[in-house]
Amino acid sequence: MGKQIIFMYHSIESEEIPSVIGSFPLSFEKFKNHISLAMKHQYKFDFISNFHKNKNSCENYIYITGDDGTRDWTRNILPWCEKNKIPTHTGIITGPLEKNPIYPLTHIIQIILLTRDEKELEKLCNKLKNDYLSFEQLEYINKIYFYEELEYRRVIKGSFNLILEKEKSYEVLGKLQSNEYQFLEERFENIDFYKNFQYAEIGVHTKSHWALGNNIEDYIKNEILASKIFLEENRLNPTTYYVSPMKPRHGAKLEDLVEKLKEYGFDAILDSNNGVWNKEDYIIPRIDCKNMPH
Repeated sequence: MGKQIIFMYHSIESEEIPSVIGSFPLSFEKFKNHISLAMKHQYKFDFISNFHKNKNSCENYIYITGDDGTRDWTRNILPWCEKNKIPTHTGIITGPLEKNPIYPLTHIIQIILLTRDEKELEKLCNKLKNDYLSFEQLEYINKIYFYEELEYRRVIKGSFNLILEKEKSYEVLGKLQSNEYQFLEERFENIDFYKNFQYAEIGVHTKSHWALGNNIEDYIKNEILASKIFLEENRLNPTTYYVSPMKPRHGAKLEDLVEKLKEYGFDAILDSNNGVWNKEDYIIPRIDCKNMPH
């Protein structure tokens, strides 16, 4: 029986097109090394929309996926993969592409962690710990963001992404600086760019990259279906493979989405957990390629 592997990328940098600010970029050369290694081991590349069709094949398949739709991914990877007839799947955050852009808080956090003074960030960290976080919430944050060596980075990312509500988050953050707005405006690919490719599939990655909470119906309506409708109205045909934006908020579980998403015609959830798919689960793991050695 053949194998199926899903490669997951976020940020790719090259000399011509650098990575977006605050990301953890992979070099374009390393990406191409991954492709060469897959070919060497006789893997075929296919569209993610064919994933379930291929599950009982004797062939080995790799699926290339990218999250968010930032311009370092779209401009470096999509044209090159199109030229080489390698299918890709990009989970798009649609809020930034609307007439009145809605920028994802998680990307705002990535930017301020680089634009603001370290003493200011440490002060914000202490405020969050003392005024807003319980011991269990802080433990959850440290578990999810274990890879961040600096405490203030863990606490700031975790608090705004996984604990605080949106209104409170913006209140605590304060007004964005002009250069921070500029970075946001330059960050995301425009919607029409995706229409230039035959080998680039598009997937739903929520409207604002907000993490799943306990209000399942509200989340599906305002984050997932709103994003799907936006893509369809812009003459793009999103796949039935929903791309989970990040770990759920404290107290929520990704499994809570499964039955409802089936009702709305989604065939699977693509998640960032490294692991092996058992050919049955609705939640399908992907390999985070920034951790690959080659």
